[in-house]
Amino acid sequence: MNGNDIHHLASGNTSQGFDNLVGSRNNPAGVCKEVHWLAPIYNHLRAAGFKEEKECVVIHGIPVQFIPAFNPLTMEALDNAVVMDYDGVKVPVFTAEHLVAIALQTGRGKDRARFQSFMESDVLDTSKLADIVNRHGLVEKWKLWTQ
Repeated sequence: MNGNDIHHLASGNTSQGFDNLVGSRNNPAGVCKEVHWLAPIYNHLRAAGFKEEKECVVIHGIPVQFIPAFNPLTMEALDNAVVMDYDGVKVPVFTAEHLVAIALQTGRGKDRARFQSFMESDVLDTSKLADIVNRHGLVEKWKLWTQ
């Protein structure tokens, strides 16, 4: 985990662990579509003594999963992540608007629950969200999920 311009994102909560999207500016397309790209990250963590558990690596007691940024929306979310403090560690975190758009795009049951939770919260900038939804072709799904 050096020199590759790796970005990471922590989202989720400590009871479920963290999902970290990673991307590399060294990838000409900017999008990581192959899982083997993550091998150096997992090798580094294994060498540092961290143990794997299912699809996660347990880092200081917290399960962490690394997921390649897989499309323009996730790369945009990485580029626009905001730095937050998590127990004294600075971590880049997706904006609420990007998390909603990714949940909308992915479309699984748990994504719909996350989407609904955000929609009921007071944290969304609706004009920013509308812009993201429009630019990434999610308007029809938005209409379906908000009926």
